[in-house]
Amino acid sequence: KTMLLKKEKEVVEAVKSQLEGKNKDITDSINYAKRIQEAILPSQAAIYKSFPEAFIYYKPKDIVSGDFYWFTEAEGYYFVAAVDCTGHGVPGAFMSLIASTLLNDIVNEKKITIPSEILQKLNNQIIEALKQNEDDSSSRDGMDMAICRVDKKKSKLVFAGAARPMYHVRKQVLTEFKGQGYPIGGHYGLMNLKYADSEIELEQGDMFYVSSDGYADQFHESDKKKFSTKRLRALLEKISVLDMESQRTQLNDAMLTWKGTAEQIDDILI
Repeated sequence: KTMLLKKEKEVVEAVKSQLEGKNKDITDSINYAKRIQEAILPSQAAIYKSFPEAFIYYKPKDIVSGDFYWFTEAEGYYFVAAVDCTGHGVPGAFMSLIASTLLNDIVNEKKITIPSEILQKLNNQIIEALKQNEDDSSSRDGMDMAICRVDKKKSKLVFAGAARPMYHVRKQVLTEFKGQGYPIGGHYGLMNLKYADSEIELEQGDMFYVSSDGYADQFHESDKKKFSTKRLRALLEKISVLDMESQRTQLNDAMLTWKGTAEQIDDILI
């Protein structure tokens, strides 16, 4: 009996050691993937050089993220986008790499600069890349996205959204621009979907925000209520008069207080 228990213990220890080794290999691979994903994200220094009064609040749920921010300067315009890919973790990260590459090609190489047309082109290319227009396709992956084009010389902003809004705050009064209700790619799988543009004349002191749904969807520590878009809009109105780093800090503090010891359920990006 003693010999049997000893053998069972040795087997358990061997299996435990094997699992620990495999877990380390997987974690090391994902950590390396994080470095690749971070390298593809736009340089925050470049964003802040173009927009000194800006902030990025970015909290992946896992090591890698399905949310990503995108920024470029092309044809005299500045473009900024918040993109929320299907899922989080490794699957979401794969989608983010595809979307980032396609966005750079659409705007920087193909010189498409109208936000609604960028979304339409991206939708078509995602469907083609993932073969979602084929009858036997099992891919239903896609993304929600808000994109803004800023013309500094004319003080104009053009927004287009695919299932994500833009919040514009002037003198602590928030206006929501909803965009279209359907995403990029995904279960629709429809080519040439039409997206619409909203144009805003900017004034000194205006703030605009684009985000994923992770912040609003986070559950409270005790009662399991979501933070909600209503609370987020009220918070953005309140903090809009602060400097950028203070806004980012306020968003982080409010989320930590709300979430408490609860698990973060999704990637967060504002």
